[in-house]
Amino acid sequence: MGSPEERHQVDTLETIVSELRYQNAVLTEVIATLDVIHGEGMRSATAINTAIDDHLATRNEQGVSR
Repeated sequence: MGSPEERHQVDTLETIVSELRYQNAVLTEVIATLDVIHGEGMRSATAINTAIDDHLATRNEQGVSR
């Protein structure tokens, strides 16, 4: 199972993964709410992911890291 330090690292990474999943769910809900408020209707999760991927690709092309 590895050393105690390795186990601690694994536990820490699992916690980070869990937190990122939660944050992604929250952000998706915020996006959906903003869509409704601004009259664009509910976008599907696929549409939201496509828009995010498009923005990420644009940022990568422009060399934007944050």
